[in-house]
Amino acid sequence: MRIGIFDSGVGGLTVVKELFKLVPGVEVFYFADTLNMPYGNKKKEEIIECASRIVKFLTLYSPDLIVSACGTISSVLADMNMSNYVIGVIHPSCYAASKVTKNGNIGVIATSFSVESRQYSKCLLEINEKFKVFSESCPSLAGIIEDGDIRKEDSEIAKYMNLHVKFLKKYDIDTLILGCTHYPVFKSLISSIFENVSIIDSGFETAKYVAQILNGKFRDRVLSEISGKNKLKIFVTKRRKNFILNASNIVGFGVSRDVVFVSL
Repeated sequence: MRIGIFDSGVGGLTVVKELFKLVPGVEVFYFADTLNMPYGNKKKEEIIECASRIVKFLTLYSPDLIVSACGTISSVLADMNMSNYVIGVIHPSCYAASKVTKNGNIGVIATSFSVESRQYSKCLLEINEKFKVFSESCPSLAGIIEDGDIRKEDSEIAKYMNLHVKFLKKYDIDTLILGCTHYPVFKSLISSIFENVSIIDSGFETAKYVAQILNGKFRDRVLSEISGKNKLKIFVTKRRKNFILNASNIVGFGVSRDVVFVSL
């Protein structure tokens, strides 16, 4: 099975990590648009242009499925006239939150664009119109994670979270969606800030959704390839500090030989 997965940086590798656990033998072509990150502060037209170029590039590798492992791009997929084999992270995350919440008060932290698009709120309210959704943007968080060292429980991230999003607790949320795939990298730290709140890991939930599709529509091929090894090829558009270090730590193995620099 060939899967194309893309994001603005290392965040989408949280999907890859979980997918490798769930579907043995899958081959992933991962695209990190490090030149244009962060996407969350861009205009809609710019985001669509970037995403369209990446999808076109990934189709060269004949993937069975393409995953937008980016909350920001997932917010505009409906406007891109993509075929139904391009999926995003919003629905899997919202569906998981809907199954976990007890009081219906759901928090969302995401990029500025994702929050302003209200796509997470729309999806949750389509599932249950009685839900109350409280969203907060984190304009700099993905960039801080991208250029930091994810092996460390970064005090800068803890400070950022406490300053910008801890107030969400006053709304009595019992569930929090990490609406950017960078954020699960520090899931344990976020959990310590939001005590007794169920944390929805967008990377894990999206990987689980992809696995369900593969084990359904492509079940025969998955079974025939289950003894194979997972394969990963990473394409990046700009060298960024700590990219290879962070990517390796997310997926759990060294990726330096798997990284290719490209321009679109």
